[in-house]
Amino acid sequence: GDFAGIYGFISPAGRLYYIGKAKKVRNRIRNHLQGCHRYKTAKRITRLLRTGQLNVISVRITDPLVVLIAEYMNIQRYKPSLNVKES
Repeated sequence: GDFAGIYGFISPAGRLYYIGKAKKVRNRIRNHLQGCHRYKTAKRITRLLRTGQLNVISVRITDPLVVLIAEYMNIQRYKPSLNVKES
């Protein structure tokens, strides 16, 4: 089944490109693969996933507050290049 937590997109060489959070991680990753996004970054992630240039990692976390903290701490630690605010 689906689960809440954080997920990331990582290159085969081990470089972390994006970290996100979701109440339903599997559904969120499926959305990335389907490419139904209006933002440039999301479209780039979709293209990289479809071409096998990124792999998916995920961590199940049941507490919503811990999910927020884990996402924030991992973004601060790894500084994924695609975790940027778009205007």
